[in-house]
Formats: sequence, C-alpha cells, structure tokens
Amino acid sequence: MDDPAQAGEARFETHPSITRSERIWMDDGNIVIIAEKTAFRVHKSILSLHSEVFKDIFELEHPSDSLEETFEGCPTLHISDAASDFTLILEILYIGGKSVAPNKRFVLELLAMVALGRKYQITHIEESAVQTLKSRYPVTLECWESLHPGRTTTFRNSQEKVKTCIHSMRIYTAAQALDLKFMLPTSSHFIFVLTPKEVFGTRTSRG
Repeated sequence: MDDPAQAGEARFETHPSITRSERIWMDDGNIVIIAEKTAFRVHKSILSLHSEVFKDIFELEHPSDSLEETFEGCPTLHISDAASDFTLILEILYIGGKSVAPNKRFVLELLAMVALGRKYQITHIEESAVQTLKSRYPVTLECWESLHPGRTTTFRNSQEKVKTCIHSMRIYTAAQALDLKFMLPTSSHFIFVLTPKEVFGTRTSRG
C-alpha cells in the first residue's frame, strides 16, 4: 500500500491541549480557527462575506497541500488574538448582534471589538462599538454632567479605589493605542485619584 504522505494526501493533527469553543462550533463548518487554546469551527464563506482580510487569506493557495494541519478532520487557521475577544466577533457574525453586558469588562470588550473590527476590516463591528463608546465617554463637562447628574466619585475603601484605578489605566492604554482620543479625558479621571500611600502601600525602602 502506498504511503499517504508520499502520495501527497497526508494531514496531521497536533492539538493535544486545544478544545472546542462552547459558543461557536458549526458542525458543517469548513475551517477551524484556533485562538490561544480554543478552536472555532466556522464557514469560510461567512467570514469572507464580512472580512476582506479573511477573504484574502482563504483565497491564498497553500504552499503544500500535502502538509495541512487539521482539527477533527477540518483544516485549521491559527490567529494571535485572545479567544475571548474572537468569540465576541463570531457571536456578532453568527448570532446576529452581540449585546455586551454592562459589567466590569463592558468597556474592554467594546475596545476589543474595535481592535478586531479594524484588524479584520469588519467595518460594521468597529463602527458599532465606537458609537457605543462615544455614548459613554463624553468630551465636555456639560455632557458628563448630563450623563451623570449629581454624581460624585466615592469608594467604599482603598482597595476598591486601587482596583478602579488599575482598570481605568487598562482602558486608557487601550483607547490610546486605538487612537480613540475622545475616551482619554474621562478614562483618565479615575487614574489620578490615588494618594501616594495608596500607590505604594506600606512598603519601605527596605522592601
């Protein structure tokens, strides 16, 4: 019997620690996208319809059809994005309008949608996320006061204050990297509320 590898038909599977996505796994999909340790089985046609980047990727010929990695018998494509971020994008494309819950990660998820929307040229995802962010990050004092009438910045304790500051720094850094200048004034508000004691704690020069 001929060796399949010599016949140019061999495929290999090397994914001992990769698991299926619990949210996005289409049994009739024809490509498995792998982000971190999560596998998403989807359709090339759906991704190509929404993303010129994926369309170009899928139209490129494989350098060697005899050496193609598969996952559960389906061709794979590895991407460098966080699995949780890519899940957001696929939920929008497949479920039809992901509603990001207003929890602590709400803004970070919207920023991830902006970043991946730009990266893969999925314009409607990027624009929708930007519009939502604009509604929450006013650029004038008047807009802030209309959105938060009578609001004062209070914290239950120093630990909550520090956590809020760190979270705001993550938002500020991400917004700056994405050139979302309208977010910077509001997101910087909670960064500069810490006293030196809260920044350094009780540490001494001796550690």
